[in-house]
Amino acid sequence: MRLFLSSQDFGNHQDELLELVGPGRNAILIANAADYKTKAERTERVAYEIDGLEKLGFAVKELDLRITGRK
Repeated sequence: MRLFLSSQDFGNHQDELLELVGPGRNAILIANAADYKTKAERTERVAYEIDGLEKLGFAVKELDLRITGRK
């Protein structure tokens, strides 16, 4: 498993990121830094981030840390 952690976009070296990851690009998006935003603003930000990753060829799933699975 390789991890690329970023607090803002992908930096200036997307080519190096793609080389590091290689084929079979899967990504988990954790967007909890946007939790303070309104629901609409957070939804828009998550969509923006997912779109950016998909344009680089990643299959993306969001992991929402607000959902604990507890009942």
